[in-house]
Amino acid sequence: MRTFFFGALIARQNQVTFDGEIFFLACALHDLGLTQKHAGPLPFEIQGAQAARKLLESDGFPTEKSQTVWDGIAMHPYPISGFKPPEISLVGAGAATDVVGGRVSSLPADDVRDVLRAFPRAGFKRRFVEDCSAIANKYPGAARNSFMRDIAERTNPAYHVSNICDAITSAPFDE
Repeated sequence: MRTFFFGALIARQNQVTFDGEIFFLACALHDLGLTQKHAGPLPFEIQGAQAARKLLESDGFPTEKSQTVWDGIAMHPYPISGFKPPEISLVGAGAATDVVGGRVSSLPADDVRDVLRAFPRAGFKRRFVEDCSAIANKYPGAARNSFMRDIAERTNPAYHVSNICDAITSAPFDE
């Protein structure tokens, strides 16, 4: 919920209009890939996007709208989301504000207080790192290209996955 409200505050501040239904669903479902039920071998944001699309479409939600929700979830941890339509970009902006403070200093302090009062963080920093660490260590390959790798490397000294240098070195070309 904080992701939704922070994103909506950012939209209001920048006079951005958006489809509230799509934006809300993308925010409400954006971390499905961090749950035990929906975690898997794909990056958590893709796992979550896939689960959200399946859930929405099984309830008859239109395919086009489901795709926008999918995009908002799949792109939310990456800068590319900021270059997409508001229903997508605001998920990333709202999540970044919730997780690392993002644009919180530019938002009205009273509004930020109201969001935090209505939806307390309740140990979020610790729990978020623990949950991400558990998923990254269970599915190490899925974490290699995102902030999840940072968390895995910080919380598990034994964590090691190949990177782009390894892929370049092992490419099947003579030099």
